[in-house]
Amino acid sequence: MKWRRRGLLTLCPNPPHQLLSAFSLSQARAAHGAHEGAWFFEVALTGLAPAGAARVGWATRAAELQAPVGYDSAGYALRSVDGAKVHRALREACGAFPEGGTGAPPPAATIVGCYIHLPPGGRPLERSLDDVVTWRGGLYYVKRPEAPAARLAGGCVAFYRDGALLGGPQPAYADPLEGRYYPAVSLFAPASQEGGASVRVNFGPDFRFPPPPPPGHPPPRPACDMAPPKPADVSGEGGGGGRPAAG
Repeated sequence: MKWRRRGLLTLCPNPPHQLLSAFSLSQARAAHGAHEGAWFFEVALTGLAPAGAARVGWATRAAELQAPVGYDSAGYALRSVDGAKVHRALREACGAFPEGGTGAPPPAATIVGCYIHLPPGGRPLERSLDDVVTWRGGLYYVKRPEAPAARLAGGCVAFYRDGALLGGPQPAYADPLEGRYYPAVSLFAPASQEGGASVRVNFGPDFRFPPPPPPGHPPPRPACDMAPPKPADVSGEGGGGGRPAAG
């Protein structure tokens, strides 16, 4: 699993899947997403102290990269500052981080789990190769009229802290908007914070706190399964030859 779209965040190759940011609360989205199924990933809030902040959750490609997750209708997030959930820039209590009342970030050992359930029937609402046409020797996308995103009845977005479902028995958001959703993270640190802020993302398959699904929703697959399988090894036995056998 890789990060493909990033605002002003930096991806650290060592350790892998660690994101670093200073000053700007932009967002990064993973390279692979899904528009159906139940999915999960974890984020370790490893490097926010003393004054950094993070938002973690899910976003589609329609979300603004130069804004935090949950800024618009294309994202759902949990804030580290006060534990509020955010969608369309509307903050609502989720009971995640009582430390937020003091202005301090949660402990570095805190693990936030992000769950999403997208029932079958929703549209990915993304361009595909079917939208590409050739004109005068160039390749262009055709803009097709499309109805606005509809609610996915029976779906949900939920957040966990150290394996405990936040917000009581009900998930943070019910009936999310359809679309292809990607794991998403936003970070911020003041200029005075040396080294900026950082988190470490775990796409699975092994999690620190495997989540019990929200009541009435299916167990999730790890977000690493969103990536398509790698091409099969077609080399001959013993390493000889690089082509598949004919016939």
